[in-house]
Amino acid sequence: MSDETKSDSKAIRWEPEDKYSYVLEVPPELHAIRDAAIEFALSGGEPPAGLNVLEEWFSNDYSVYENTHSETAAVHFDPAVRVGSGYLSCACEHELRCHLGLDEDAVVTDAMRIDYTRDLLEEEWTFGGETIVAVATRSIEDPDGRSCLIG
Repeated sequence: MSDETKSDSKAIRWEPEDKYSYVLEVPPELHAIRDAAIEFALSGGEPPAGLNVLEEWFSNDYSVYENTHSETAAVHFDPAVRVGSGYLSCACEHELRCHLGLDEDAVVTDAMRIDYTRDLLEEEWTFGGETIVAVATRSIEDPDGRSCLIG
């Protein structure tokens, strides 16, 4: 069976609908916590009660899953560092000095620390690595147009 159909003498290829959208549509029953989460993200303070409900929705809702796993989403991800992986434990001053061949009395600058840490992260930048992970972030927006990321 062909995946093409004839319509007005043109071949139409069937493809699944791409559910990607940068701004997520939050269900009406979560609008209050969405708005509180946006206020918290923009203004700080104490995390609002019920934030875990919004997090559970983002993690478990099928429409969010379709969005974050769509064909378009496959190329729209944000890299993040999983600090608990242990890989960055060697990003210390002792290892930096050894790597650069510096004596204990040599000055270590912030630029040196940053460059060394970037080099470590670049070494770990692989699809199989544990330190750099892809995070599906999306925006949530309140009725006033204020927004924040969720991911």
